[in-house]
Parts: sequence; C-alpha cells; structure tokens
Amino acid sequence: MAETAARPRMFKLAVAAELEAFGASGKVESSLDIADQFIHLSDVGAPPTVAKLFFSGATDLQLLEIDESKLTGPVNWVVGKMGDAPPDAETVSKSPLTIHYMLPDGCVHVYGSAGVPMSAVIKQAPVPLGADGVHVFPEWLTN
Repeated sequence: MAETAARPRMFKLAVAAELEAFGASGKVESSLDIADQFIHLSDVGAPPTVAKLFFSGATDLQLLEIDESKLTGPVNWVVGKMGDAPPDAETVSKSPLTIHYMLPDGCVHVYGSAGVPMSAVIKQAPVPLGADGVHVFPEWLTN
C-alpha cells in the first residue's frame, strides 16, 4: 500500500432506517460498518454498483456526499486495490482517521474512532428505483 495525494469525492448509500440511526448517533455508521470496524464509503463511480449489489429493490435509498474537510484530521490516505490487507495498526495510529482508497473498484474505507460525523454530509438526495428496477442517481453525482 502506498500513500497518495488523491482525494476522491466520497459517498455513502443508506436506507431510511440507517439514516434515522445516523441522525440519532451523529455518525454515518451502519450496522455493517460497526461489524467490519470501518466505514464503507465509495468514490464517484461506485454508487451504482454498490446499489445493485447491496440495495437491490430498496425503495427508500438515499445518497450522501461526504466532505473530507469536515472530517477530524489530519486524514491519512492510503491507496491500494481490492484484496489488499487493511491498513495495519501502526498506519491507523498515525492520525485520527485513515482512509483506504481501493482502485479501480472505488471502495473507500474509513478507519479511526473519530468516524464520519453527520456534519460532514454536504449533500443528500433520494435514489429512487426506475421502472426497470435500477436505481436512478441524481445528476450531481457525476458533475
């Protein structure tokens, strides 16, 4: 793994019950995130794939955009690829948050007890199901 200056836009998909829990806790943190001990985010290209794989049929899906500048920093960025080991304890201990950005898949994993506060969410939009059963993303995702 190598550190990088790359700073992708970051996104989280969540259903209504998860959003309610995020609001109550003040953190963007799903039950999967808690179990895996990191926050699952994605870059600009991955939300449609994530929706298809993990939220197929969800009628209450929302897209959240996360602003890195609103995270507890400094943030340590590590770039790698799917299948790489997660950042080790020494790497994670270097800063309040470590972000493991995996290319080309677009997975963004956030490690550290500071987590992702709801105050870092800068945009939110519904992602409805289209007539074909595929989620329809807001135009601003790719702009």
